[in-house]
Amino acid sequence: MPLKPSSHIFTVYRFLTHHWLTCFPCFLIINPKNLSIKMDSLRILLYSLIFLLSVFGNLLIIVVLVVNKRMWTVTNSFLLSLAISDLMMAVFCMPFTLIPNLLEDFIFGAAMCKIVAYLMGISVCISTFSLVAIAIERYSAICDPLKSRAWQTRSHAYKVIASTWVLSFLIMTPYPIFSTLVKFTKPNNITAHMCRHDWPKSEVEQAWCILLLFVLFFIPGVVMIIAYGLISRELYRGIQFEMEQKKGQTSPRLSHRVLTAMPPFPLCCSNCIQTLQR
Repeated sequence: MPLKPSSHIFTVYRFLTHHWLTCFPCFLIINPKNLSIKMDSLRILLYSLIFLLSVFGNLLIIVVLVVNKRMWTVTNSFLLSLAISDLMMAVFCMPFTLIPNLLEDFIFGAAMCKIVAYLMGISVCISTFSLVAIAIERYSAICDPLKSRAWQTRSHAYKVIASTWVLSFLIMTPYPIFSTLVKFTKPNNITAHMCRHDWPKSEVEQAWCILLLFVLFFIPGVVMIIAYGLISRELYRGIQFEMEQKKGQTSPRLSHRVLTAMPPFPLCCSNCIQTLQR
């Protein structure tokens, strides 16, 4: 679907949402026609390394948090949800991006095109909402600890996590609806397919991109910046208060030491005066 040249910002953001945010496997549009073997090997190495680190790292976090009951806290509940969403991103993003890039063809079929696009969008959405929930939870625990004890419970955390998952599934509903396989012809006259979004109108696509820009970038970014900024200010005040307390504790000790050290001096002086008088 051709882009309108009047909206450069929309063009840049659509590139990000299609090619980076959701890891949508249609990079072959901008890739060079003839990739060298060294570049393919480097790409496979990097993708494999990141994939293994993501899978085993998030699996380790999930196992540790599930098995160790002592770690079943409010913050760790959000971390568990974040680890699951990151694991989904690694499993449903990287293989379905790397293989079509190497083959220059999406070989997994129309059904997998819709499923992969949907799950990748959900994982991005859940990760963003989880980071926002962690920021708000940390802010309330540090800046307003007395009130936070009343509602910061595991049951409340489970409700928030369930809400983020349901909301993510609802927000990303257009992905499986408008994701489809598009045929194109390679330079060697071979017909191939790429998985991409086929919106009914360019205005709908633009509205969708603006919605994602606010829901997944601007609003979460502002909330996290404000929350962690207030947390930093509160911690800085606490550090200053502790330093003032330490100074207040050391000054009486110094004065006490000076007073205990002062009596010998007048005694010595009085002895000297008495000796001179004699």
